[in-house]
Amino acid sequence: MRLKRQHTPAHSDNNLIPMINVVFLLLIFFMVAGTIEPPVPVDTVPPDSAQRRELSAAQTLHIAANGSMALDSDFVTLSTLRDSLLSAEATADDTIASLAVRADGNLALETLQPVLDSLRDAGVMRIELVTTWAPADNR
Repeated sequence: MRLKRQHTPAHSDNNLIPMINVVFLLLIFFMVAGTIEPPVPVDTVPPDSAQRRELSAAQTLHIAANGSMALDSDFVTLSTLRDSLLSAEATADDTIASLAVRADGNLALETLQPVLDSLRDAGVMRIELVTTWAPADNR
């Protein structure tokens, strides 16, 4: 009795499977690596700055040009800002070491001043302003 040998064609799909695995692993890697920064809750365009500094504040207050605000990802108003700050970072003496403020570059000073007063009343010790780095031309 003769057994027939099964021959696989040279153009088999078995050579394609490892490449598909690599493509899917790369896809997963870039999907995970692309979501490092959380989305900004309110639309802000910070003012430009010639200096570059790293922020050390744990929380960020976002203030849009129309005056709407969000503390990290929670929307707040001027009347609820103090309570939101104190509940988010409760300390023994009710002070907050530092807070990053990401205000829109077109925000009016009349809108920003009551917010800064409220932050001072809430016990914020240091405010870090978020800016966009725009290096000066060295000509």
